[in-house]
Amino acid sequence: MIATLGLVIGWGFIGAGLFTWSRRPDNSLGSLMVATGFAWFVAGLSGSDVAVLFSIGVLFGSVYVVTTIHTLLAAPQGTLERGDRRIVTFAYLLVTVGILPLYLFYDPSEDCKNCPDNVFMITDSRTVVEIAGAAINLTGLVIVALVLRSLVRRWRRATRAERRLYAPMYAAGVALMIALIGQLAVQSAIQQGDVTAVAFVIALIPFSLVPYLFLLSFLRARLLEGGAVTGLMRRLNEAPRAGRLRDALAEALDDSSLELVYWIPERQSYVDFRGRAYELPTDDPRRAIHTVDRDGECVAAIIHDAVPEAEPHVEAVGAAASLALMNERLEAELRAKVNELRRSRERMLRIGLEERRRLERDLHDGAQQRLVSMALNIRLARAKLNEDPLAADQLLESAGTELDSAL
Repeated sequence: MIATLGLVIGWGFIGAGLFTWSRRPDNSLGSLMVATGFAWFVAGLSGSDVAVLFSIGVLFGSVYVVTTIHTLLAAPQGTLERGDRRIVTFAYLLVTVGILPLYLFYDPSEDCKNCPDNVFMITDSRTVVEIAGAAINLTGLVIVALVLRSLVRRWRRATRAERRLYAPMYAAGVALMIALIGQLAVQSAIQQGDVTAVAFVIALIPFSLVPYLFLLSFLRARLLEGGAVTGLMRRLNEAPRAGRLRDALAEALDDSSLELVYWIPERQSYVDFRGRAYELPTDDPRRAIHTVDRDGECVAAIIHDAVPEAEPHVEAVGAAASLALMNERLEAELRAKVNELRRSRERMLRIGLEERRRLERDLHDGAQQRLVSMALNIRLARAKLNEDPLAADQLLESAGTELDSAL
């Protein structure tokens, strides 16, 4: 049974990896799953009766765990974040360089009477094996715990579309990490025995599901693409009301945050359906922008959740709705011109109002003040006309000057 399960696991990783690799050669997930399958078969050499093969299988028997961790942390884009890159690097060093001192002093005959000799052993030292084994298990626990934390954090910040597509994959990864933590904890407490064998078999269950759940996510993405196009065409045939195309696209892609904007060639900018100017969120890594072209001309842009696997769906849906987008772009362009005309009218009214206010200030601060001053001088001149004709004459001359200034 264990041998059959081993073949299912190994060929499952290789088969799923080759399928993914052929469909997405630019993504490293396919090659990582193939490497995991072969690393699993290398670990299976530990059951060989040939000393060299047995020793190689024992020495590199944990590499498949790290390649699986690498695959989980690299999904779905196939690249590692900075923190995850450090985790994977330390993990590879642990199962290659770090584990080497253990097998330089490990004699398999102490735990297994029928096991072949360890060709890498220099001398038998149980003390070194116990110390090195405890250190390796403790380091492994820390690494697996960090991987579990990374997966949980990634799930929390995942968008709705990402959770919909990759929920099985994340679930398998979290289950595998929990099983590995239990297995390492048992190995640290109990060096050998039936309990460790049971812990190993339990850990194999989520491990064996990883390639098939990866493949399931890929196939679901393909099925969603076909379903999205079919659903959209059905909505378009129902002749949705103006402005409802965005809702039809959001329903087809199951993305409630989807935004739809239209390219206006005259303005060389995007507007929404109401004709208002729109700036594309080019600096937001959580949002992806897909432009829709028709006859070599940009028609619209679809802003959606940044899920790489969803991009083919968006492309297919955009192509199917390109004619409807052309029609709605004309309406959006008309609304944009109406809005521009309204803003132009508002600017003209504002300028006229400001000009009237300026004239009012000029009249108040200029002519009005001079006329008031002239009237005051005439009254004073009239009062002094009989008593002081010379002063009255000067006041009348000043009033004439003020009248000229007012004019």
